[in-house]
Amino acid sequence: MRTEIQTRKNGLRFVLSIACIGIAGAIGFSNPGSAAEVPPKGKSPTIDRIKQSGTLRAGINVALPWLGQNPTTREFFGPSMDLGKKIADSLGVKLELTTSASDVIVAGLQANQFDLAIAPLFATPKRREVVEFVTYTIAGQCYAVRKDNDKVKTLADLNNPAVSIGTWTGSGSEQAVKAKYTNVTINSIVMPVGGANRMEEVMAKRIDAATLDSARAHLVEHQFPQLKIIPGGAAECIKNPDVPTAIGMALAKGDPEFKKYLEAVVAEMQPAINASIEKYSSLEYMLPK
Repeated sequence: MRTEIQTRKNGLRFVLSIACIGIAGAIGFSNPGSAAEVPPKGKSPTIDRIKQSGTLRAGINVALPWLGQNPTTREFFGPSMDLGKKIADSLGVKLELTTSASDVIVAGLQANQFDLAIAPLFATPKRREVVEFVTYTIAGQCYAVRKDNDKVKTLADLNNPAVSIGTWTGSGSEQAVKAKYTNVTINSIVMPVGGANRMEEVMAKRIDAATLDSARAHLVEHQFPQLKIIPGGAAECIKNPDVPTAIGMALAKGDPEFKKYLEAVVAEMQPAINASIEKYSSLEYMLPK
């Protein structure tokens, strides 16, 4: 299996707790144990098209610990890549990667720019309205705030028009925050392909808080000791993140056999996925090189 990479312009240690696994099961994770059998010809139009073309076109977006990129080799790594390679190998095709920004990746999938979004996407209700999800883990939101900012001490303090939260346009985290905190002032910008953070803006007092995926809480605490992590510090937020949401791959609606096959792949790989998330949550991989 060969991997090709295209780019579009628009385009510590975290152990899953028993509590998180319980939540994950409640919102629809696959159960380990199933064997992933490729549907026969005529059952899945998506798989038939992929096999005929000889290429699995996959949309990606860097978001550690689920998907990272080596700054030296430019190679991608993480459980999202493991899944993409497994699916391509199983189908006997090459894997073609297309980087796409979080605000356009779902639209790219709907426009048939790729067959599958293997980028780690938050399966928000808004996204579920337009695409299908096959989930394999769970995370939520933490918020980085200056320690001397007395306006924001708890999650309840966020729901205030006098408080500004920095978010990424079109991201699952932004959707979740907007849905929960209807009174907060949202400061939204497009995330560059390759990822970024908004902690410097918090430090400069341009925004009161920055959203961050809960898996990155220890990293932010390590890099920015002047900031506090809400709710309850990094360890507490990782255990009990705000707006916990399933994360997984996205596919176009209308092909239940393709979804069933992908669910079987995830079920077969779930222990390896969990181990990979733990590995790439360490500071060794999280810290910028």
